[in-house]
Amino acid sequence: MIKRITLSVLILLFMAGVISGCLEKGESLTPEQYLQAKLNSVDKTRLAAETKVIDDSLQLWGIKTEYFSELNGVRYRIQTLGSGPKPVLRSMLKLKYEGRLFSDSTVFEQQDNYTSYLYDLLVGMQTTLPLLNEGTKATLIIPSAIAFGNVDVRNSSNVLIVPKNSTLIFHLEMLDVQ
Repeated sequence: MIKRITLSVLILLFMAGVISGCLEKGESLTPEQYLQAKLNSVDKTRLAAETKVIDDSLQLWGIKTEYFSELNGVRYRIQTLGSGPKPVLRSMLKLKYEGRLFSDSTVFEQQDNYTSYLYDLLVGMQTTLPLLNEGTKATLIIPSAIAFGNVDVRNSSNVLIVPKNSTLIFHLEMLDVQ
């Protein structure tokens, strides 16, 4: 007998960190279902506050009009528009990127040839990169609620590189979409 899990139970399981990718005997969430569960679990009040800080900062710096706004709080600016295909969640991407903390512009990571499925990236990237074509160079500002959230991120030497609740900036180029 197959047990059905309601969306509210699924969200509770996700929020508790229980979802391990398996519902029962080999059944797993699709990347689309998993993304939707993540989006549904976002603290909307926190996201609104973070988005206001981002928008106020962009306004103060005189560059707010250069950025597109997504309803989920991501702000992005296109430096060079590519002409290749747009990715979907199941696409394999090759990216060149630099990640910075929004608070003080500290670089926490950079990669020249990073390969990953889109569904394995931050939620803010999963929702924004499908809007961009292969070859695009862009800057993304991702609120913590759809980045690493309330989790400290440490490197392989256990050094803190992204404090919990950090809004992030990514300068990236989408090199390849498969």
